[in-house]
Amino acid sequence: MKILVIGLEGSAADVWLQDERLTTLRGLMEAGCYGPLEGAGSPTSPPSWTCLATSRPIQAPAIWDRVAAANGRSILIDLPAGVAPQPAAGLSIVATGATGASSDDGADSLLDASRKRFEAVRRLMTEESWDYMQVVDDGIDRLRLDQEIARTLELLGDDAIVLIAFLHPDPTTRGAFILAGTQLPPFGAIDGVRVLDVAPTLLALADLPPPPQADGRDFLEGREPTDPAGGVPGLDDDELVRERLRGLGYIG
Repeated sequence: MKILVIGLEGSAADVWLQDERLTTLRGLMEAGCYGPLEGAGSPTSPPSWTCLATSRPIQAPAIWDRVAAANGRSILIDLPAGVAPQPAAGLSIVATGATGASSDDGADSLLDASRKRFEAVRRLMTEESWDYMQVVDDGIDRLRLDQEIARTLELLGDDAIVLIAFLHPDPTTRGAFILAGTQLPPFGAIDGVRVLDVAPTLLALADLPPPPQADGRDFLEGREPTDPAGGVPGLDDDELVRERLRGLGYIG
């Protein structure tokens, strides 16, 4: 199973989840689960992206270390500086020169960096062998990014998990998540999920052990899926399959 994590940093999470124009994200929400993502702790904690990858508010073994231990390969693209070391097996790259782009450079510069970033994601998805891929973007343009995500999902196979994570550099600020996959039943809205719970959940879905000394837990453990139509009235089984595949970008 492949795991694709798309991170959007500093984005207004609630606005993203409520924007009905974002058809790709809405499809993922209907196909899987979503909800608020609680921060990791005090403002003195390391960045939230570290907590997402390690399930600890300190530098520690990350998701990609578990993937490497299972002979898998990871690709990390434009992760914020200092999040975690390069994976033992795979690539960690700056895809765009985006570390030099900031709000002072203007929206056009940030949008160009974001476009190049997702072009690099899609190129690496097709040219490199990988089991886990994570990219972090600034999330400056919701509609354009929704389209970029749709084009990216079209390249995934039929055995993949997709996590969209909205995080803020301040670990006390609440974010949000969307989690979906063709093999994952719909769970609908879920409350009480912490950024510390992400790594154990993703690794459990891949049948891998959690990070050592993880502070989080698999937030899907013990949960029951929603009704067979995923809360979408009037869908029979065939229609449901098509709706889930459409939400994941596999069909138009």
